[in-house]
Amino acid sequence: AREVYNHFDFNNKFLSGLVKKRNYKGSPDVRMAYIQYALSFLITGDNMTLIHILELKDFVPDIFRTGIKEDRISTISLLLSTLTTKVVHNRNISKTQKVRFFTVDVLNHIASLYRWNGITDVSIEDVKATQDPDEAGKIIVRELVHNFLMELCCSLKHGINFYDPSLGTAGRGGNLVLLRFLLCLKTAVEDEMV
Repeated sequence: AREVYNHFDFNNKFLSGLVKKRNYKGSPDVRMAYIQYALSFLITGDNMTLIHILELKDFVPDIFRTGIKEDRISTISLLLSTLTTKVVHNRNISKTQKVRFFTVDVLNHIASLYRWNGITDVSIEDVKATQDPDEAGKIIVRELVHNFLMELCCSLKHGINFYDPSLGTAGRGGNLVLLRFLLCLKTAVEDEMV
C-alpha cells in the first residue's frame, strides 16, 4: 500500500470525478471501485500510510460528499466497519488526527444516512420489524450509522470526544467539531435514534 501511495497522483484533477460515476441499477460501477480503492489503503496499509491517506484533503471525504445516501447497504457497511476498525479503534492515530479527518462536513454526511434511500443488496432476514425489503434496508443502515456515530462521537477511549473536567464551564471552547455537528442535527427532536 505504501508503494502504491508513493507512486499514485492523488492531486489528479479527474480523480474526484470518478467517485460521482454511479450506476443506479445496482450493478458494480466506477464509484464502487473508487471506494474499494480508497479503503484498500486503510485495510492493507501500515500506520504511516493510513495517516497520509487520512490527511489527504478530499480522497476519502469525497466518498461522503457525493451521494452516500444512495449507496448499497454492503458498501455502507464496508465503509463504516473499515473506518471503525482501522481509524476509530486504531491507537496509533491520535484524537487530533481523527478530529481533522472527521470534520463537521463529513459527520453531517454520515448522519445523512439516517435518511438512507439506496439499494438493499444484503439479506434482510434478521430484521423482523417489517416485511418490506426497502424498510428493512433502512433499519439496517440506520443501525449501522447509529453504532458508528455512537462509537466515534461518544467514546472517550476511541472517538473524537475529549474529557473535559470542567464539564464545559471553563469558558473556553471545547470540542468544536462535536458542538457544531450536534447543532446541525435538525432531526434530533423528531427521530429517537438521532
